[in-house]
Amino acid sequence: MNKIMTFNSKIATKLGLNAAVVFQYIGEKVRDNKCNPDSYHDDRIWFKATISEMNEDLPYISCHSISKAIKTLEENDLIISKNLNKQCNRTMSYTFTDNATYILNNTLRFNTKK
Repeated sequence: MNKIMTFNSKIATKLGLNAAVVFQYIGEKVRDNKCNPDSYHDDRIWFKATISEMNEDLPYISCHSISKAIKTLEENDLIISKNLNKQCNRTMSYTFTDNATYILNNTLRFNTKK
């Protein structure tokens, strides 16, 4: 099944296409978890996945590029990643920062560290 992927063009321009696609992907997954009480932590909604699991959903972006995009989004105060698991594995949890929420709600220009 083909899925149309949209992304924030301002993030793509400033941080690159992969970062914009991963940002959108995380946003969709966080929104999907809105009704799941187990996804709330520190007053935020989180989405859990490994890089390999993300690559299964985004097969056109390599695992290395997904990792790089996540690092770029973190460095530019758009996402937070934490290990919220009770088991020792590579699953991380992701959520938006307040800055990202502001950008999404207002679609204004934003400053990045790049």
